[in-house]
Amino acid sequence: IAGAVGVSADRQDYKETVDPLTTFGSDNNDPTYIFGGGAGAKGEGDRNSHSVFTELSFFPIDTIETGLALRYDKFSDFGDTFNPKISVSYQVSDTTLLKASVGTGFRAPNLQNLYGGSSTGFQTFTDRKACNAGILTACSDAQYQVQQSANPNLKEEQSIFYNVGLATQPKKNWSFSLDTFYAVIKDRVGLSLKDLTRVEEIVGPAGVLSQYGINIVRDPGGEINRIEGVKLQNLSTRKVGGIDFGLKNEAPGKIFGHAVKIQTSFDHQHVIYERNNTFEILPSERNRDLGWKNVISVGVKSERQFYRLGLRTQPGGDKSQNEGAVNDVGYGSTFTYHEFDFDYVYSGLAGGDLSFGVRNVLASDRPLDDTVGIRAESLNTSIYDPVGRSFYLGYTYSF
Repeated sequence: IAGAVGVSADRQDYKETVDPLTTFGSDNNDPTYIFGGGAGAKGEGDRNSHSVFTELSFFPIDTIETGLALRYDKFSDFGDTFNPKISVSYQVSDTTLLKASVGTGFRAPNLQNLYGGSSTGFQTFTDRKACNAGILTACSDAQYQVQQSANPNLKEEQSIFYNVGLATQPKKNWSFSLDTFYAVIKDRVGLSLKDLTRVEEIVGPAGVLSQYGINIVRDPGGEINRIEGVKLQNLSTRKVGGIDFGLKNEAPGKIFGHAVKIQTSFDHQHVIYERNNTFEILPSERNRDLGWKNVISVGVKSERQFYRLGLRTQPGGDKSQNEGAVNDVGYGSTFTYHEFDFDYVYSGLAGGDLSFGVRNVLASDRPLDDTVGIRAESLNTSIYDPVGRSFYLGYTYSF
């Protein structure tokens, strides 16, 4: 039986400052005063979080290993969450291992979505209600005046995931893994204004107002004049499945006459199935892109030191578009994203290992979709980390 336990603590502070001229309309609750086509949102907030986690591993028989992991997190601003994971693996032969796992996960809402201020601007989306009523000018993406704000009542996104796969090492220096996965992510943060107009058509304006506190103001002809009271919500559900492929190699080498081990790895993830649902009364939609991502790394290991340089690659995806677009003409895609990471470990310092690293070494800009309905959704945080360049420093002691 093997076990591990750990605790962690984290502090985050957020503050966004916008010049007074830009925020004039929002500060005075005047939705008709727009400067430069949109307004910034000022806001501030902070968060303390603490967590405790444990993991147990044992062998009921020599060829089967079972594992149980538990994690509890408490946040100062929205509550706590408990997440378990169960895994099992079977050693088929000296070179091949079968494995499976099931568990739950969570993601806390970011501070901007919780504490960002109110702003008024123009958002781009398709008014499905007016289009379905025969107003042809509403059947293409257009800009509509939207008053929006963060939502301090957001809760965490929750997920459950399943994994089945195998790992094999046909030769001493080579290893290969293949896994299939499926996950359901609930209570995702966001609000599609296009889908909101479809809901309005089904349940009526009163239904929209009572459920989400949103007021869609239309002119006598039936087109949107403005939308008031928009807040981000825990509304959407995402189901995703695919495969993970990994290949690793370790070979001896020499650098400046010193013997080293050169470690290379290639990991590829490909999404085969994906469905998204924003409102329960609307049918789920398929993502137009089959997403994938690669991670390539090269490491050099000596007796006491280890250096690793990694490259993450994520292709661009179709931008948000009106439903009448053919082959995405006129909208295009976001660019392919590359991110470099660096890690360094020095072993044997006072009997332990000192580690240092930089994530996103070049502070690469993440792709933004300039055609989405809500400003906070211009960055797809389910794919890209909103944090820029970050550093870590650690020390590990084993006994």
